[in-house]
Amino acid sequence: MKISEIKENLNHQSISQKSKFLKILLAEITVMNRCFWNDDSSDESNKINALKWSNELVHRLQNIQFDLEQYEDNESINSIFQNIDFNNKQYHLLSEYFHPTLVNAYNRYIQTELHWDFELDIDSQNRYLSIWDKIPMEGYPKLKTENGNIINLEENQKILSVGIGYSYGNIELPKTFEIIFDTNDFNRFWECKTIVLAAENSRKIHWDLWRGHHSRCFLEVIGDIPEIFDELPIWGKGSKTHHGIGLCS
Repeated sequence: MKISEIKENLNHQSISQKSKFLKILLAEITVMNRCFWNDDSSDESNKINALKWSNELVHRLQNIQFDLEQYEDNESINSIFQNIDFNNKQYHLLSEYFHPTLVNAYNRYIQTELHWDFELDIDSQNRYLSIWDKIPMEGYPKLKTENGNIINLEENQKILSVGIGYSYGNIELPKTFEIIFDTNDFNRFWECKTIVLAAENSRKIHWDLWRGHHSRCFLEVIGDIPEIFDELPIWGKGSKTHHGIGLCS
């Protein structure tokens, strides 16, 4: 595979995926260093110079990795390949070994699936639930939680029945979120704990959310319920969906 093709493919990946690739590449560079250090056809002067420039490259790549872990993508893929190109030009032995190293890293990367069960594998800006509408409580006067507790929904005014958009990952419930926000206006947000107690699909209660599925959810708001919930349409009446409320941590 050509380096230009690898670079083009990586440019379209998410921050989390770019970070995952870079971790694999750094591990492959370690293997590369062992290979040319044990190459009997090359003298020690060549090996030392190659290690010098390989070490310099690792430092530069680790700086890019640090930015990605802070969810800062400053042209990361371009920076990675610019640094690779610069350091390869400094010494011929490094250049000879690096192309197969890069290809091996990319092949390992594309065989590594994103695990939707682990929230930290998902970009932070995508780790939120979107609330579409309110759903009347009819049919659910009481809610039995996973630990067997019974909640009287008619008496507890802090519990809301809402429609949740497509979940960003596989999430075990109950799950507590710290922030309620207006996805159309980030200046509107409330520091307010909200517990997603349970979900309902096809008239069955379950204690997890499934990536890519929307569900009816029962939320418990700790403290005063923010005014933005009054803006939600009622399910089946008027606007079908509303993408204005987010829950995040």
